[in-house]
Amino acid sequence: MTGKKVIFLLFAVALLAVAAVEARSLYLFYLDQPRLPMWDMAGHGWGAVELLEALSEGRPLRFLDLLNRQDKWPFVYSLLLLPFVAMGNATFASATLLSAVLFVLVPPLLLWAAREVDDGPAGFWGGLVAAALFLASPFFRVFGILVMREMAGVVFSLLAFCLYLRARRLGSAWAWRLAGLASLGLFLVKYNYGLLWGIAVLANEVLRRSPEERRELARRIGRLFWPGPPRRPGRIVLAVWLWLLAIAAGLGINFGVGLYAGLVVGTVLVALRWKRDREGVRAWWRSLPVEIRATLETVVIPLWIWCLSPDPVHPKNIVAFL
Repeated sequence: MTGKKVIFLLFAVALLAVAAVEARSLYLFYLDQPRLPMWDMAGHGWGAVELLEALSEGRPLRFLDLLNRQDKWPFVYSLLLLPFVAMGNATFASATLLSAVLFVLVPPLLLWAAREVDDGPAGFWGGLVAAALFLASPFFRVFGILVMREMAGVVFSLLAFCLYLRARRLGSAWAWRLAGLASLGLFLVKYNYGLLWGIAVLANEVLRRSPEERRELARRIGRLFWPGPPRRPGRIVLAVWLWLLAIAAGLGINFGVGLYAGLVVGTVLVALRWKRDREGVRAWWRSLPVEIRATLETVVIPLWIWCLSPDPVHPKNIVAFL
């Protein structure tokens, strides 16, 4: 291990210790407050308590059903809360401890993020400044003692950012899979966090391409909405479906049911293609760039499968939330 890595790890541990001291004082302050959490905080806590009750009663199918029904506020936050409410007898104090723990993780993640951006002194000192500003921020001190998704959003955002830059640097399949899993977790903590991160990644990936590649990408997207010759029936149906979704979105109409229908039809078509030409599908899969394949494995396909649920219809509820 190089001297630079040793210094980085020492400062990361020091930041953990400082953040833990501050989080402890914040948590003790919370315990002195007489008021119970209400509204969203109570709802988030109850989501984890329901899961705990299902597990305590030995009802795994009930547990999975509850997970599936948590789509307005997606289920990853309830899973994060679950061990805390289990150890703390399902109290609000135990649920609040999660935010305090997440608060502790942010400073070393900021140091890591800065180091991924710049491996030199600028990255190191920039990470320390960012961590100091975080620890001094009254905004994040408040969220460090609330049963809210914001601290989880900060942690998963930084984790997705660091792992994405790491995957760009290493280029291996597993590095890209880890980045994809972090992005999936961020989306399932709160949808708008994941969407904003996805837009940023997409923009960066497009800007990394040459002007010729960007023009070709624009042409391909254009052909989805306006297919050129030969105009096969499948391409025409796809274009009509995309235009209907776009028009509904522009008019402020919830297009989630239409999106759900498209996912169901797409699943049937993929299954038929797999049955008809498995070797061709395997060859196509192997031909994909490693980052595209990892994104499909860890983000697109899991979300696609989850969104096939007939009750509740997740795309409809997600669009309504957004």
